Amino acid sequence: EIAEAAGLKLGDTVTLLVLGQEIETRITVLRKVEFGGFGPNFNLILNPATLEGAELRSVAIARMDKAQEAALTRKLGQTLPTVNVISVREQLESAAALFDRLALAVRGAAAVAGLAGLLVLAGAIAAGARARAREAATLKVLGATRGQILLAYVIEYGAVGLIAGAAGVLFGFAAAWPVVVKVFEATWSVDWSGVLALLAGATGLATLGGLIAASLALAQRPAPVLRGD
Repeated sequence: EIAEAAGLKLGDTVTLLVLGQEIETRITVLRKVEFGGFGPNFNLILNPATLEGAELRSVAIARMDKAQEAALTRKLGQTLPTVNVISVREQLESAAALFDRLALAVRGAAAVAGLAGLLVLAGAIAAGARARAREAATLKVLGATRGQILLAYVIEYGAVGLIAGAAGVLFGFAAAWPVVVKVFEATWSVDWSGVLALLAGATGLATLGGLIAASLALAQRPAPVLRGD
């Protein structure tokens, strides 16, 4: 992207100013630089022979806990006093805290959405209570047992919950993929254990709703319900 923005291509020459000395270089390869990882990376890589005679410095990156960092800093200060140690722990911890707050906000929004879904499910059960009572009464008259009626409701509501959960996952993927891949330019990965947990939760809640609806319907005698129609 940098080469494209600068209008550079293979074979072009670029003049670099290194320690007050101009060095003419030629582009022999273009590569994509990923700065999202922990390892070191640079926009330009030169042949070591190009910088012969220059007073260069080596760069090393280490990842360790606070105790190890303090011990290493003391050791370097004693043995190699000219070495500079730059700690980015505080910046990383601040970034991690920020992302934790964002994750908490997302989880809070998801909890509110889940609560709203439960209220909608409860409203749907209450709204269809009379119709379910008529269905259960009719099935009883036709000879269906209590277990068969319960099983029918469980299968119906469970299937609805599974389909709704799958639709939610697909819509979530469709909304998240452009943000992750196009905006943040990150690698797309799916937490399948979380997806399965979501589907299981949606199916379980819907099944529970079916059991409640069936229990309310079966609690009424068939004759009064059918006469009420």
